[in-house]
Amino acid sequence: MTLHHSLQRKLPFLIVLAWAICLSTGCQSTYLTAAHYRASVSALSSNSPQQALAQFPTGENGRFITDMEKVYLNILQGNPEIDVLREHAVSIDRRARYEVSEDLKAFFYADTPEGYYPSEHEIIWMHILLGWGYAMRGDMASARVEARRVGWLLDSPWSEEGHFDDPMLRILAASLWAMAGEWEDAAVDLRRAARLDESLLWAQTLGDAAQQPRHLVLVLGGIGPAPCWNPKQDYNLLRGLRHIEFKPQGVRRAVELTDRSGRNVPVFRSPDSSYWYVRHWQRNNAIRELVEDSRYGHTVLLSSARFAGMIGAGTVVGVSAGTLILGAGAGITYLSAEAGSGEGVLLGLAVMLAGPVYAYDLIRSTASESVGDLRQDLDVSGRYRFVRFLPEYVWVGWSQEEILEPFDIRVTGGDAAPIQPFARSGNRVLLMYYPNSQPVSDDWKHNLMPSPDIRVVAE
Repeated sequence: MTLHHSLQRKLPFLIVLAWAICLSTGCQSTYLTAAHYRASVSALSSNSPQQALAQFPTGENGRFITDMEKVYLNILQGNPEIDVLREHAVSIDRRARYEVSEDLKAFFYADTPEGYYPSEHEIIWMHILLGWGYAMRGDMASARVEARRVGWLLDSPWSEEGHFDDPMLRILAASLWAMAGEWEDAAVDLRRAARLDESLLWAQTLGDAAQQPRHLVLVLGGIGPAPCWNPKQDYNLLRGLRHIEFKPQGVRRAVELTDRSGRNVPVFRSPDSSYWYVRHWQRNNAIRELVEDSRYGHTVLLSSARFAGMIGAGTVVGVSAGTLILGAGAGITYLSAEAGSGEGVLLGLAVMLAGPVYAYDLIRSTASESVGDLRQDLDVSGRYRFVRFLPEYVWVGWSQEEILEPFDIRVTGGDAAPIQPFARSGNRVLLMYYPNSQPVSDDWKHNLMPSPDIRVVAE
């Protein structure tokens, strides 16, 4: 009995440890990376959700991450294809309603087929998408249910990482309540957003309105941030090396919105979504630290050994080649001098000078390639798993006067672009999308080490 209880207590740790060892030796599933998403992200940046979905990478079908992303891209096209999310919602909500210990959380992580533990904002977004989808289908009763779930998640300390609340999510929750015809509840969320961020005076003003405005307009902006490698000094070396930050891809400039008649609809921008991803990183680290440290430590060990080997081999080959060339040049010079050949002497001197230069170039080239390989191995940003495409901010406007579709939107001082609602509740609540983005370049990287600066010094 004692042995049984001892094994029972240690079982969660043993499962995760065994899984970590398995991962560190290469027996792992293939997940989508940033490179797989490149074409889809580019299409969304060009304001083409349809093309973004057409270019969506294959793989990980039926998984939470890809299902969320596809549902979002469909909704941006006006297609409320949300059924696939309902199955995820049932299982995730069941877990979210119970406090879990570290051991049980490890069990949950290990038992999840895709090995992913959704962050708070992703779970809340799942219910917002479901609610928008129901409203687009005309099922306002189900939309209200989803709005209540969003409110519960924002109000309750259901996450072990502490209470999670966010002004942008409150504003989006208000849009869902307004679409469902529940202005009092929408106003509560708007006022809550203003309390979370005191700069949102417009949200307080809108939330204080006794009645819903004649027209409420929300424009989602941005294509979602990009994770970028930014290693930090940390008490845990491995965790510090694999540190990443999320770089915004939304431009976040002021915009002007006008309707078909040229009437201006003043819009105000919400706070951005950066806090979501700070929490995502903290939550991800808290859950996966044992698994990730084991796998990443294996990568660091192998990559560092290969790096040192390549540098050493390149230096040996470079110095050896330089010495041989130098010797050959000296021989040519000597023989030419003996034979009285001035041209031969010049040739020998030229060869002698070429030896150190060739050695320097070879050593530097090998070092540069080795540093590049090491960076590629240790840079975890492209493999970091999260739900992509979600907006980085939202513009909100309202009017008591009649407004006419379609609309034009322009960054202040820029050219106008046509914009159409992808979702509506009558014509009182209009949801639109404008990418307003500048995708992070593939060349944009935080570097673990500076480029090698190898100098050949003659004594």
